[in-house]
Amino acid sequence: MKKQDRDRESIWSVAREVKTLYFLAFVILVVLGVGLLTWREVTQSDGAGPLEILLAIWEDSAKIVTGSVGISVVVAEIVRYVMVLARHLEERLEKVREQRREEGRTEGRAEANSRWEAWNARREAAAAQGIPFDEPPPSDNGRA
Repeated sequence: MKKQDRDRESIWSVAREVKTLYFLAFVILVVLGVGLLTWREVTQSDGAGPLEILLAIWEDSAKIVTGSVGISVVVAEIVRYVMVLARHLEERLEKVREQRREEGRTEGRAEANSRWEAWNARREAAAAQGIPFDEPPPSDNGRA
């Protein structure tokens, strides 16, 4: 993780990498909460005037904003944690992939070496017996 990714933003200590998510969640929660609160106060006002309804909304809005801050921080931190886990898993998977590639290369080299050794043994046996050896080397067969 880069140093700047661990830097925090604002008084709520939100990591910069999830700042946009935090503010998006915060705005959605506040708008939804204040909207529902307004709807409740208007529909259940029992004859209260606009000023009383506005003050009731204003009074309860503080609770909604405070709750939205807390919920948004928790959501942002959960997402950040999941992102860290995903990065860690991706790094581990890449290490496994590289290990498998190296194993494949090693097996391929061993297979190519065994083909060459078998070809060379046949060539030397033919030379020892004085038999002409016209078998092309493994690389000429397109297999190495």
